[in-house]
Amino acid sequence: MFWTRDEDSIQETFKLTESKRTSDKWLLAVLEADRVGVESWEMYCFTHGLPTKNPGSWNPSTDTVDCSSVVCKGLKVRWEQETLGAPRVPWADRSLLECLECKQERRRRFNVISLCQENRERLNVAPFTAAPYVHPFRYPSAHAQHLRAIGFAKEKKQRILWTTAYDKPKVAGEARFKGEKGEALKEEWLQLPVGRTSGIPGLSHWLSTCQCASQSALTRMHGERESSRMPKGGSGAGSLFPRRRNVCRQSTNPK
Repeated sequence: MFWTRDEDSIQETFKLTESKRTSDKWLLAVLEADRVGVESWEMYCFTHGLPTKNPGSWNPSTDTVDCSSVVCKGLKVRWEQETLGAPRVPWADRSLLECLECKQERRRRFNVISLCQENRERLNVAPFTAAPYVHPFRYPSAHAQHLRAIGFAKEKKQRILWTTAYDKPKVAGEARFKGEKGEALKEEWLQLPVGRTSGIPGLSHWLSTCQCASQSALTRMHGERESSRMPKGGSGAGSLFPRRRNVCRQSTNPK
């Protein structure tokens, strides 16, 4: 196609000027701004759930609102007067003037984790439960993977098999390895990043089904392998040996 000359060859470069990645106007505007590092403070406030100058359905490309409410179209000027005037109207009261469509759109754009309980609960439902989790560091990503695996199993009504490493101190006679303090110290060892444990995590999970394709995709994001056996230090989804599968199916233990 590229190195030969015939009717199917491509011998020139085409510059694409219109993005077709998504039909979401808000997401498209945010991606275009972030791609060149010019995200506005208004976009930042929307994604972080902070007070904004515009109603919830504000379109950055046209600097207008997409809803059909006449009231919302005049809120930008009204809010500016109420913010700069005396007495100032608090944001909790100003936001009540938005129409239902603007309120729903504002809630949808608020995707950054905060102290808001409603915002945190959204992480435990679709599409976030099956979405890939990307983090630059292995330790928090591994910890988040365990937590998300629990939520994923609850949603899909699947059973998780856990494997725990057994750590034995080299110097067993030391007082810090005895009693409750010693057990607490061993639990801390289970949370150590794999970089400090020769690549073997202290706690691994394994979904006992080969039909959890979404969780498999999450696992591949962390560079793990899928096979019919538990990989070294791995967590993921796969099929168990027939004998083990029958044991799990017949078990009445919720764990």
